Amino acid sequence: MVSNSIQERFAAQVAQTPDLVAVSSGAARLTYRELDERASRLAHRLIGLGVRPEDPVALLLERSIHLPVAILATLKAGGVYLPLHGASPQQRTQWIMDNAGRPALLADQVTRQRGLPAAGPVVLVDSDEQQHALPATDPLVPAFPDRLALVMYTSGSEGQPSGVGVTHRGVLQVALDSCWDVGASSAGAAPHGRQERVLMLAPHAFAVSSYELWVPLLRGGHLVLAPPGDFDVGSLRRLISDEKITALHLTAGLFRVVAEEAPDCLREVREVLTGGDVISATAVQRVLDVCPGIVVRAMYGSTEVSLFATSSPMTAGYRAGGSV
Repeated sequence: MVSNSIQERFAAQVAQTPDLVAVSSGAARLTYRELDERASRLAHRLIGLGVRPEDPVALLLERSIHLPVAILATLKAGGVYLPLHGASPQQRTQWIMDNAGRPALLADQVTRQRGLPAAGPVVLVDSDEQQHALPATDPLVPAFPDRLALVMYTSGSEGQPSGVGVTHRGVLQVALDSCWDVGASSAGAAPHGRQERVLMLAPHAFAVSSYELWVPLLRGGHLVLAPPGDFDVGSLRRLISDEKITALHLTAGLFRVVAEEAPDCLREVREVLTGGDVISATAVQRVLDVCPGIVVRAMYGSTEVSLFATSSPMTAGYRAGGSV
């Protein structure tokens, strides 16, 4: 079946695996059915607040179980999710909100305590009682592949930030690309292949979050949300081990640090993605020497092309040259 939107593809996955765990954050877990129902209730709440197709909805949230609910709810309402980075200066956050027309804002108790930007209607997703009385059925807003799914603002390193619109088609083509199928049919591999349990480590305002969110959730995998805050190698090691992570993305800098200090923490991981900067060929070789069963996938792309444009998988036997 060809899906017109992210939410349609997710609904098809819910129908296939309603009782599998879709997302977890510490002890909190949601099955595919529970995630779908929570998102549908919040979608009805957004529609009641006036959100219409292709209206932006800003998200200023901690990394928690409420994050994928809020993102999926925005799409179900026909809206476009606009992620805001909680660590950004308030001036930048307000500039983005003003540039987007001060849309509705989904926040939580933690971000409210830090201070929220001026916005349209505000819903605190972790304490809003009104949504609980709303239907758990999908509002069935008409979906089209070339409608916007998200707007991601660039860093603005060469001036003001720019809002880049990414379509449903763009996200679907990344999430459903056949490169993620590798390993699904090999002996002893899980049905989801290497993407069985994907760690969400990046802030949701970073483009790579599209991989972390939608590759597992649109393919029947398990999205594991890292606790809020930054990570050192020790905490990353514990998280990978405790949550039995099979795939994750590390920035080129963090990948190099892991390769130097603790490459063995990736031994049970099936695939690690890296990129966004110059990738150390020596770091790649060190990880593959210590973890011969892993695939290191070098990624290149940008928000303007939905996320990744090219990739290059590297496996055991790789020898470092001048560059990746």
